[in-house]
Amino acid sequence: MLDSKSNKKILMDIVSNFTYKTSAPAARALTVLRSVLDNSDLDKIDEWITQFTKSSFTDDPNNRLLKYCEYYKVYIPAKFSSDPGHP
Repeated sequence: MLDSKSNKKILMDIVSNFTYKTSAPAARALTVLRSVLDNSDLDKIDEWITQFTKSSFTDDPNNRLLKYCEYYKVYIPAKFSSDPGHP
C-alpha cells in the first residue's frame, strides 16, 4: 500500500503530468491523495480543473479526473471547516 502522506509530492506530480495516454495514473493518484489534500492544495486543484476541462482520454469518456477535482473543491473546505486549526 502506498503511503499517501510521505508520497504526496510524487502523487501530485503524477496528476500534473500530461504525457500519459491514459487517465489511469492520474485517477489512481487522485484517489490516494484524498486523505492528505488540504486547503493549501486548492490552487493546485484549480490548475487541474483547468487542465482536465481541456483534456480528453479515450479511456475516460465521462472525464472522471475533472469530476474528482470538482469534488475536492467542495470536499476539502468542508473537511476542515470544523477544525479551524487545520490548514
